Amino acid sequence: MFADVVRHGRWRHATIDSSDPARRPVLKADLRMQKIPLGPVAVFGSSNFPILYSVAGGDTASALAEGCPVVVKAHGSHLGTSELVGTASQP
Repeated sequence: MFADVVRHGRWRHATIDSSDPARRPVLKADLRMQKIPLGPVAVFGSSNFPILYSVAGGDTASALAEGCPVVVKAHGSHLGTSELVGTASQP
């Protein structure tokens, strides 16, 4: 699902504010805005629901779909579960 959103670019929320050369006393410039991925994403493992909100949760999936690297900090109470989910999600 995240990959589909990324492929279509809907997450960018691209907007164009067109110029207005007739505006006085100062011309209005053509402004363009969009969201861009900046880099690594940090994911902190959840203390409750370690499977649902785990290493391979929505934050990780959306970051990987965009091509951003992910750094994960597993929760101390669920180290084994985080490791299992993390290794299962590798290609």
